[in-house]
Amino acid sequence: MSYEYVIDSYAWIEYFRGTESGRRARRSVESETAATSALSLAEMKEKYLREKWQTFEEDIAFITSKTSVANVDRETALLASALNYERKAKVKN
Repeated sequence: MSYEYVIDSYAWIEYFRGTESGRRARRSVESETAATSALSLAEMKEKYLREKWQTFEEDIAFITSKTSVANVDRETALLASALNYERKAKVKN
């Protein structure tokens, strides 16, 4: 499957917190053509535990209902970093 967006842990956290950055991510998050890296889920779990947020299970259920969870191998991780770099060069913020 091909994805238009890969949502990272920062975007998800801001989305759930309802910040301005999260509102800007809404279109991508709710696009139906997005994926979330399994590594992002691990980062989020650690953040929720550290901050003592109680909504992880609810939020993870939402993530898996909205996006596909993508496992990441070495090749995919390196390609994703290059694509992210290129996208940031074209689209600010």
